[in-house]
Amino acid sequence: MIEATVEKVRRNFLRSSFIIVLSFLVTATTNILLISWLTKNGGFKLVGIWGLLSAVVMYITILDFGFINALTRKMAIDGPLATIPIIRWLISRFLTVVTPVLLLLYLLSFVMHQHSDKLIGFAFASCAGAIQVLGGWLISLRLGSHEQFWFNATVIARVLVQAIVIIFFFHAYFDNPFAFLGFSFFAGSFVEILLDLVLSYKFLSDWTVSKSSKTNFSDVRSMSKGFGVAHILQKAQEPTWRMLSASFGGTAALGVFTVAIRIPSVINSSIGQAQRALLPGLGQLQTTNDTSGIRNLIRDGILVQMVIVVPGFIVLLSLSQLFLDVWLGESATNELLYSTRLMAIAFLIQCPVIPFFWALQALGDARKIAYTTAATLSFVCIFGAAALKIGDGSVVWYAMVFVLSGVIHVGMILWWSERRWNVVRSSLKLIAWTRLSIFLVGVALLAWYAQTMRVSGLAWVNLMTSAVIFGVPYLFAVTLIYKKKLLVRSV
Repeated sequence: MIEATVEKVRRNFLRSSFIIVLSFLVTATTNILLISWLTKNGGFKLVGIWGLLSAVVMYITILDFGFINALTRKMAIDGPLATIPIIRWLISRFLTVVTPVLLLLYLLSFVMHQHSDKLIGFAFASCAGAIQVLGGWLISLRLGSHEQFWFNATVIARVLVQAIVIIFFFHAYFDNPFAFLGFSFFAGSFVEILLDLVLSYKFLSDWTVSKSSKTNFSDVRSMSKGFGVAHILQKAQEPTWRMLSASFGGTAALGVFTVAIRIPSVINSSIGQAQRALLPGLGQLQTTNDTSGIRNLIRDGILVQMVIVVPGFIVLLSLSQLFLDVWLGESATNELLYSTRLMAIAFLIQCPVIPFFWALQALGDARKIAYTTAATLSFVCIFGAAALKIGDGSVVWYAMVFVLSGVIHVGMILWWSERRWNVVRSSLKLIAWTRLSIFLVGVALLAWYAQTMRVSGLAWVNLMTSAVIFGVPYLFAVTLIYKKKLLVRSV
């Protein structure tokens, strides 16, 4: 029985991981095209406004308080009848508190005419963030059922709608950039929650049956213990980074930082979200006390990161000059080029430990994530602000701080995971490190060779040529590794 559960969890995790990797390509491409379009039509200032409104959305999503992860874990362990009453309780309280605040913000935008554009933009962005919170709670039922790919499908829809609204209607509302860009966030989130409602239809009978179930605050607090603080700090990170760059470097620095961090963060977060499938999987395995299954699942998570995400960063480092030239439509400045490379290195350092990040939450130790995030965020706030001030707003110095914070993050996550749960060394022993090293060295050499190829004076032609030269043998190698299980070993 236990073996069947382990195999089912592992199969669902691998399926979700590879489907989400494909969905990442859509999300990443859309974001790349959108920022490129904004840069060409309004410069870094317009990108800065878009980044500022993104920060507002991120700050509002802090109001989730980690419930989406807590609900996912509860759904996996206890099922929908125990989870739905809590979702119903959360939604009713959330709407009671948030709705009057949003209405007040909209009313202020009509009263304060000189700031109406900004206030309307902030109101739309705030509403978009609130909708994302509600949608996350609804989709947690699917997440807890090992259907992570549905979550990513709704995110893709949101990103596509936002981009379509901006590109097709921007020139008609050029004089009100805050309001218009804010509305684009709202439109994307609205479509996302419509899809969340459709996906929740699967559990309609459970919603009906659970109507008589009562939930109180103590039940919610017990379920979300440790998740809340971890989530708040996690969600506060990127908007805080942006606010720091704007406060100590100005709008132009914010624009450079937004472009420099965008692709590394999309690679890290989009594919890293595939690891969210570990949350319900490890939660289920913990109830069976199957330590072997837990180690094997963490090992699979590490291999997904090492075989897919790490090569992605290696390619970004190798082709960053070509990529930025094509993306922005002009030759990238040294500041933007070096900042992008440093941000890629910062996320590259962190990506192999993402499985342990989810494992700590799945095993009921989310508080350690909060401690780690508090330490790294404090480090960036103190030394990042100093770097911007001393470097006269240079984002390069700011990005160097992120590299150092990545080292701190990795050390703390591994320390907590091994000290409390003994899953680091036992999981790493299940990986064929010699073969993995050979693979990564081959990836690095292939990426270096691909970037040396220049067949045209056009940057986009050279980029596509390099991508094909790298992509074909890489996909062949990954397929072989997956089918033959070349990087897995038994102890």
